[in-house]
Amino acid sequence: MGYKIEQEERREALLEGISQNLNFSELSARLGVRRGTLIRDIRVMRWSNDPGLLEAQRLAKVRVDEEKHSVSDGQEARFLQMTGMSIGDKTFENMVFFYRSEILGILNSGDRVAAIRDLPSGVRRTLMHNKILVNRIRPEISKRARDALL
Repeated sequence: MGYKIEQEERREALLEGISQNLNFSELSARLGVRRGTLIRDIRVMRWSNDPGLLEAQRLAKVRVDEEKHSVSDGQEARFLQMTGMSIGDKTFENMVFFYRSEILGILNSGDRVAAIRDLPSGVRRTLMHNKILVNRIRPEISKRARDALL
């Protein structure tokens, strides 16, 4: 009977630690049990499809996502305050500057679609990803990229 109570208390503490996104070493130190015991308990919980484990993992993922967003939002705000433009706008500007010769070559060619298709596939993919090129079927340089060149 005492073993069942101890196991249930350990399960609850384990779920609480997982939801706080603690690693196995931190959990084992907090609970005072071996790391292997915790790993075995989690394996049993996974095998039995424990709903508490699934909920704890979901909460841990939400917590990690919130931390990532708060860090990136702070960086974005500092960058905007320093430069007056967002990180996305600066990245676009840098890409247009870096691929300036390719873009001007396309604009100055007689057949723009053929000039775009002559670019290496990695360059085309990068230009498409950064929205310098639009329309995959008949690719063309975006109005925003043309404006940025001027």
